[in-house]
Amino acid sequence: MKKTGGILFFIGFLAICGLLNVVIFLTMNKACLDTVAFWLTWSFAFPLCILSQLIMLFLGGKYKSLGSFPFVQFAVTCGFGAYLIFAFICAYIVIPGVTLILILELVITVAIVILVLYFIFAMKTTSVAEKKVQFIRTLQSNVESCAAFLTDGEAVKAVKSLSEKVRFSDPMSHPSLATIEGDILGVVNEMYILAKNGEADKVVELVKRAEALLELRNRNCLILK
Repeated sequence: MKKTGGILFFIGFLAICGLLNVVIFLTMNKACLDTVAFWLTWSFAFPLCILSQLIMLFLGGKYKSLGSFPFVQFAVTCGFGAYLIFAFICAYIVIPGVTLILILELVITVAIVILVLYFIFAMKTTSVAEKKVQFIRTLQSNVESCAAFLTDGEAVKAVKSLSEKVRFSDPMSHPSLATIEGDILGVVNEMYILAKNGEADKVVELVKRAEALLELRNRNCLILK
């Protein structure tokens, strides 16, 4: 749905760019057609404005957390909007030289490139961090699911105790912990099956095993920091 909305927005944006082109060429100062400044700004403005929206559309699909960086979207849009402003100015005012225009457009282009690169770097960093905390989130959810099937007081207490230990465990994982974390998830999955079947006594035994593995995992996690 979001992707469809982005595509529709882009189509609308193309239509607006086309309309602006028509307005400019119908109302512009005809003397400006003979200036390098107009053609320079016009060749920058519309292709790069369209490119900016394509970039945002692509990044929005690749990095789902695009909305977490609205200032990047705003800054990039404003930057390319500045190209449009230059194009309008040069369409109605005869500007003989191009040095100032070139300098301004170069500064804007460099700023936009830096912002886009920053955004990509920030999103990759965020993505890596999310993957590192995924284990604890998954484990917490699985443990709490076990409690939903239990009625035995001792088993419920044991699972809640494990849930608390998971909650206060180091959320950041490490590639070298993959094996032990897999073992913990395996034990908890087995707990879930037993809890669903009403085998409370076996659940308590597995809780102890899961707690021991979790403690070992947390110790190793501390050493790796």
